[in-house]
Amino acid sequence: RKCVETAGKEDNLMSTDASLDTREPLELLCDLDERELIKLERLLEIRRVRLQFALEHHVNTHNERMDFVHYPHIRALYNSTSAEIVLQGSVQSQKSEFAIIDMLASAHVGMSIFFCVPKFETRTTYVQNRIDRCVENVPEYKKIIGNGFFDSVAIKSFGKGVIKFVGSNVIADFTEFPADMIYVEEVDQCHQKNIGYALDRLRASRYQFKRYLGNPTERGKGINELFQKSDQREWEVPCLSCGEYTAVDWFTCVVEEIVDKEGNVLDYKLRDNEWVKGCRRDIKLICPSCGGVLDRASALGKWIPREPLNKAEGYHISMLCSMINTVSDMWQRFMEAQHDPGKLQRFFNSDLGLPYAEAGNRVTETLLDLCSDPEYDFEIKKDCAHI
Repeated sequence: RKCVETAGKEDNLMSTDASLDTREPLELLCDLDERELIKLERLLEIRRVRLQFALEHHVNTHNERMDFVHYPHIRALYNSTSAEIVLQGSVQSQKSEFAIIDMLASAHVGMSIFFCVPKFETRTTYVQNRIDRCVENVPEYKKIIGNGFFDSVAIKSFGKGVIKFVGSNVIADFTEFPADMIYVEEVDQCHQKNIGYALDRLRASRYQFKRYLGNPTERGKGINELFQKSDQREWEVPCLSCGEYTAVDWFTCVVEEIVDKEGNVLDYKLRDNEWVKGCRRDIKLICPSCGGVLDRASALGKWIPREPLNKAEGYHISMLCSMINTVSDMWQRFMEAQHDPGKLQRFFNSDLGLPYAEAGNRVTETLLDLCSDPEYDFEIKKDCAHI
């Protein structure tokens, strides 16, 4: 009953998007055993504090308040009551800001948190720049600390809980700390084998909450591997003309591939065929259903899970999700990268928040088959061998 009452109250703290489960709290709880109910009660408590921090107190390192208007896609994160969250995203996609608020909220209600950054050598810089400065800029956080122990880089007390910061490359730090929650920042840059040892810190906890975030690099590895095991949520927005919802995908809404008769991509063109460089507007996202314009900044946008049966919540966040980033700048970086595989990989990873696995940059089975065909002639297109 307490969980039902708490869930009902907290749903009013902040408008939620349509991707959240719309069933009544009692329906959600009827399938849970006692252990899961205990977890949910703590997750609801964390959500309450997380929303309070985000809406009333938190400022980032630039002394700016949280922006849920230009970043409507992050609302679902702050309303989440998932025990495991995977954030696969582009750079500057508000992943780390969520991590800080969620971590502090969790510690405040009494959680022990094991927070892993890629390297021990950069741990001090991360803690001093992202954590200490944040707490120093927020009076509420300073009030919570009071006379508590917060000066240490490695271990900090906050509210009723404690946070331990470690570098993934120092295995000695992965011992003697019983945790309720683990955080892994920039998964792909971490020592992959040691990340597994972080799970050992949770074995004695009744909660065992997990948070993973990072910028992807290779398909099926690092943060992308975790994302593939999650419910794989994609951000969808409505069309202003037909009302159909479409995922904000670069190749579906922004660019169109120009291919030859064998399916090789020769070039790209914008789906927004009225945009020209120098015009005083950004490139529009085009609806694949009717050719209308997608409402990129819509507050009615929603996260749609591709694998809803998977328990972990996974969010794919690209620069297209936020109005802070312009599509025209992304288009320029994309076109400049066409002759440079390294730049193209950075575009996929940093702008689209996707792993990079371009067929033109690896030897495929089709290419090998054609190499054995004496009658097939290769031709050079855009400085690359095409089949």
